[in-house]
Amino acid sequence: MAFRPLDAPYDENNPFARILRDELPASRVFEDEEVLVIMPLQWEHPGHALVIPKWPVRHLLDMTREEMGRVLHLATRVGIAQQQALGATGFSILQNNGRDQAVGHVHFHVIPNTERVPQNPVPRSELDRMAKQLSAAFPTDA
Repeated sequence: MAFRPLDAPYDENNPFARILRDELPASRVFEDEEVLVIMPLQWEHPGHALVIPKWPVRHLLDMTREEMGRVLHLATRVGIAQQQALGATGFSILQNNGRDQAVGHVHFHVIPNTERVPQNPVPRSELDRMAKQLSAAFPTDA
């Protein structure tokens, strides 16, 4: 488990910042001017996705109410896509601040109620296939 103090500075070279700058590959589900949704490199439940704000923000306490609302709204849309594409009967939204935060860029895990099939790492071909499947089911707005 990773423990990053809340007062740690933002690292411009964290993996999500690098993905946002197109320096690292990612299996993209959805993207707009403010938020990116990608598949994580490992999962316990197939269809697990990450919702990442595009601005440099270390943790939830650095976000405004409006920013939190925008990102959380998008996370619920991911949950809807998981239900449509995978037959999930529900989903969890998980977000860590300092405790268990492996990457020092705020992000929200959207974990579907799918059968537990741990993979670490998930092959890129499977990440891309799942991203495409969720993208096709992504609601235009909810």
